Amino acid sequence: MRIFSGLCLGLFLIGCAAPDKPPAAASRPPLQATRTGQLKAAPPQTPAPRALCAPLSIDVPPPDHAAVSAPQIPLVDLSDQEQMAPFYERLAQLARGTAQDHVRIGFYGDSNGTRDFITGELRRVLQGRFGDAGHGYIALGRPWSWYLHMDVRHNADKDAWKLYNESTIQLGDRLYGFGGIAVQSQGKGARTWVASAVEGAPVGTRISSVEIMYLQHPGYGRFSVELDRKAVGEVDTASEHISAGSKRFEFKDAPHRIDFIAGEKFVRLLGAILERKEPGVVVDDIAVGGVNSELIARSDRDLTVQTLRMRKHDLFVLLTGATEPDSAKHMAALREIVQRHQEARPGVPFVIMTPPDLAGGTLKAPTKSVRIGQIGKQKLKVAKELRTMFWDFRAAMGGEQSIVRFAENKMAWTDFIHLTEKGGRLKGARFATALLQDFQRYLTAHPAAGCRADAPAQ
Repeated sequence: MRIFSGLCLGLFLIGCAAPDKPPAAASRPPLQATRTGQLKAAPPQTPAPRALCAPLSIDVPPPDHAAVSAPQIPLVDLSDQEQMAPFYERLAQLARGTAQDHVRIGFYGDSNGTRDFITGELRRVLQGRFGDAGHGYIALGRPWSWYLHMDVRHNADKDAWKLYNESTIQLGDRLYGFGGIAVQSQGKGARTWVASAVEGAPVGTRISSVEIMYLQHPGYGRFSVELDRKAVGEVDTASEHISAGSKRFEFKDAPHRIDFIAGEKFVRLLGAILERKEPGVVVDDIAVGGVNSELIARSDRDLTVQTLRMRKHDLFVLLTGATEPDSAKHMAALREIVQRHQEARPGVPFVIMTPPDLAGGTLKAPTKSVRIGQIGKQKLKVAKELRTMFWDFRAAMGGEQSIVRFAENKMAWTDFIHLTEKGGRLKGARFATALLQDFQRYLTAHPAAGCRADAPAQ
């Protein structure tokens, strides 16, 4: 981990100096709920003081200008507050080695995210500096042959599951959960699985827990779970009411394969979460091919909020645009997406991005896309209105017609829409640099960042 801190003054322990005198406890203790729901006075508590720590400094990777000389675009806060502060405080705790939980990022995308190139590089950069806490979210099936995440292995029995998603094969009830992809068994013995990355991968080679999300439903049944081909448990998804359910299995931190096998009745799985015990960073790649803001906003709101509360992200990012309509409906859907995330996770910052550049024609005769520029302006307008974070993804590619230059450098396909692995990873690294530069700005302004190891997780 390339994180450096100064020396503490006056103590033999590295990291923190002697705490200030704690403030007096509140004169009237707060009320807390008992197991029966009645209220009683909680015992008086003395708030933990904010310790004085040595300033932190981080190693920010320089932008790669070797292939495309595009500017490094900063992350912008459109509020009059330091809205990234909760996220940066938790990241600083990781840097100081005092964190009690992971720092989780939920990154939404369209087809440019289904191969995990952008998020995969972001994950590698952040986990290399703050700790590999696991791959995070992955759908339990492959709705498209190109749905392949980096640094993890995953697949499902062919034709054993019906694969639904928010865009191409939709569910009538729209009950997908936050991931936008749901798989439903087609018979007894239907099997789907996930596994750690192959040895030698930069991250993802160890797993110590899996959390399976599923739909609880009156007509649904059971599925069993295997760890390295040995049965470890069974989950009953039958319930009086329709709602989200989850079950977590913990095991030794090591390379693993986890299988999920359906019983006789239908089961609907909403995704798996792969993590490790030691606190670090997790980047969830939440990408659906062909999706846009309107389609995301059509998914069942209650189930989305339920699953988001289960997942406990610390930062949200939205990168869509290839199929985004240039209309007021797009802006209304974008507002709804941000607002439902704010309801599920109050105080968690949300980054709205412009879409990647897009063009028409051929390499010899490319044409400009007026729509993609308008979509970018609409996203900025909503970001200003809702006072969110903002990052100009298109400008960080080089602006108008930059997709053509990407294609010329084999960083995008000649459809002028989709990034190759080279281009996707470059953009993931660019966003990581923007995020880390802004984090360093915060650390400079707040030298005691992350000193409170007892700060409660949200």
